[in-house]
Amino acid sequence: MRYFFACFTLYLLSISVPTQSYAQISLTINDIAKIHFIDGAGYLGGYYRNEYDLLPENGQWKTYQTHESYSRYNRHRGNPKDLFEKKDSSEYKFIRNLPADSIDLFLKTLRVIKPKFDPAALHISIPQLTVQVDTQLKSMDKKHLQIFNSFFDTPAKLYHLLDTLQYDVWTDDSPYSVMEIIRKNRDTIKVYTTRQVDYMLPWTVNGVSSYDININHFFMAAIGVSDHRMSGRSISYHIREWVDFLYARNAFERLRWQETAPQTLIYIEKHFVIVNVNQWNDYTSFTFQPKALNKRIIIGGTLNFNDQDELARLTRFAEDTLKQFMKNGGFMIDSCMHKNGCTIHFANNHGHSLHDYFSINQNSVDTYLSKYDRKQLVPFSIFAGERIEDNWVALPDGNFLLIAYLDHYAVGVSPQYIDQTRTGQRWFVLKLFSGDGKLIEEKN
Repeated sequence: MRYFFACFTLYLLSISVPTQSYAQISLTINDIAKIHFIDGAGYLGGYYRNEYDLLPENGQWKTYQTHESYSRYNRHRGNPKDLFEKKDSSEYKFIRNLPADSIDLFLKTLRVIKPKFDPAALHISIPQLTVQVDTQLKSMDKKHLQIFNSFFDTPAKLYHLLDTLQYDVWTDDSPYSVMEIIRKNRDTIKVYTTRQVDYMLPWTVNGVSSYDININHFFMAAIGVSDHRMSGRSISYHIREWVDFLYARNAFERLRWQETAPQTLIYIEKHFVIVNVNQWNDYTSFTFQPKALNKRIIIGGTLNFNDQDELARLTRFAEDTLKQFMKNGGFMIDSCMHKNGCTIHFANNHGHSLHDYFSINQNSVDTYLSKYDRKQLVPFSIFAGERIEDNWVALPDGNFLLIAYLDHYAVGVSPQYIDQTRTGQRWFVLKLFSGDGKLIEEKN
């Protein structure tokens, strides 16, 4: 999932692990009765599942398809009532002969587990990738193309992107690829992956993760396919999408400022660290860190960078309003200041503090806050990692209203005030706290 306020920074987890370990699985081709393959996926609007057997026959190893089923949308079918085509067949169909050397190489691969992702092992050609990406950016001029390509024009930059892509996830997509190596003594070794990402790494080999791309090569060769997610067929598309999301929009908007309003850019950089900017219609969506405040304070919103009044109001909001707000403090703010990676986010549109907030309990929150002047309310969010996001409203009387948090933790809040049994989602609540962290009132 990609969160608006979290997109401006990315932390990579670096763990010191061995690049390989030996003797995970030891067997020879003569130990194998057959290898059973399952390849499938469920996705929005359809699914497919194919099964194969690779087995010795008359001195050769042969692959047969044993089952094929799918349900998929076909817009070319004439009858609107019959746009989904389906199949469920157990026809036994010959696919290909597979050299014994390929199986031997695969078995050697299983003996040496590679527990760490190695982007260099994908052997992606930067020139070829650049051509593929440029083809997708047909309407972009030469200057913008050069900027875009500059984010993956060295192995270090490309490997960084490939590494970050390993953490991307999305919904409505459930691929699975399985190999069951059945020994002659009927023992079974299971090798499988259910990863959504390009190349589908890592594989799980008898319960242990392996990032060996050679397993991909064997799987595709054995069942006779090349156009497969585990081949990395969409990697240029995802690199383009990732570069656009993480870097290019920001770089293009900064270029627009430099070319059309250089003095405005000088003014902004005097008062703010520009974390991220992006053109949004005729305006700019921005994420700034005010230089006059603690580096943990972030402002996000929308502005017209040619409107000097908006810029002046934004600066006053940062250097006057928020400066006083931070001076007044609060228990969750103090806790965030002492927590690694914790940031506090405020919203400002066109130079005006944004007083809106969102909660599934919107009616209850609105009713509760109706006794206050809405312009005196200060909504803010605290982020402190992938699964820590708390939403607050600061009240003019010095109290704070917690309206949402994730799992069973909110920064600075005593565990006694949080239901410790609830995890796995965002909880929308109405909990009123004093500035020193005491729970004053709670409503369901």
